[in-house]
Amino acid sequence: MDLYKKQFNKWGWKKYLPAGWMLNKARKRRLEGKDTEFEFRGKAYTEDELRNRFPNKEQPLESASKFSGEYCWLSLWTGTNN
Repeated sequence: MDLYKKQFNKWGWKKYLPAGWMLNKARKRRLEGKDTEFEFRGKAYTEDELRNRFPNKEQPLESASKFSGEYCWLSLWTGTNN
């Protein structure tokens, strides 16, 4: 088990990524005409990367606001169309 943990750390893999929340936030911003890039634990994620990596995580827009404000350690990088 320790061997796996070492390799995961080497690859930069982490146990938890709020991908569903990130996808829904990015989708809301895209509908407003804004570009979005997230930074989570030192790694940048675009909407396309998240959608390709987690195709089943996107939720209906009504439930996307469930986590609003709880991810203070999640940086939201916006494009030039703020």
